Amino acid sequence: MGGGGKSSSFSPYAALLVQAAEHINKEMDPARKLLMQQMQAVLQGNLYGSGTIPLIQQGVDAARKAAAQSLTDTQGYLAQTGAARSPIAAAILGQLAQGGQEAVAGVPITLAQQYLGMSPALIGAGTQATIGGLASAIQGNLQQTNSNFSLG
Repeated sequence: MGGGGKSSSFSPYAALLVQAAEHINKEMDPARKLLMQQMQAVLQGNLYGSGTIPLIQQGVDAARKAAAQSLTDTQGYLAQTGAARSPIAAAILGQLAQGGQEAVAGVPITLAQQYLGMSPALIGAGTQATIGGLASAIQGNLQQTNSNFSLG
C-alpha cells in the first residue's frame, strides 16, 4: 500500500542532502564571485593598480625589493673591491638593473597565467560539491520511489 504522504515517496536523507548542497553553495558564493571578478581582471589585462589581484601586487612588490637588494649588494661588493667606478662595474650594474626590471615585469604575466590555470578548478570544486549533493538527493529519491513501486 502506497501510504499517502511525501515521506513515503522521498528518501529521508533528501532534505538533508539538499540543505547541505545549499549550504555549500551559499558558503562558496562569495569566493566564487571574487574569483570570477579576479579572473575577469586577468582576462582584461588589468594586472596593475589599485583594486587588482592582491597576489599579483604582492609578487611585483617582492620582485622589486629583491631586485633593489641585489643591486645594492652588488654595488657594495664592487665598492669593497675598489672596482665601483670602473667600466666593468657600470656594465655589471646596468645588466643587473635591466635583469631586475625584466623580472619585475614578468611577475604579473606569470602569476596571471597560473591564476587562470587554477581558477576553473577552484570555482568548479564548490559547484561540483553542490551538484553532487543534489544528485545524491535525487538518486535517493529515485531509489525510494522505485522501492515504493515495487512494494506496492
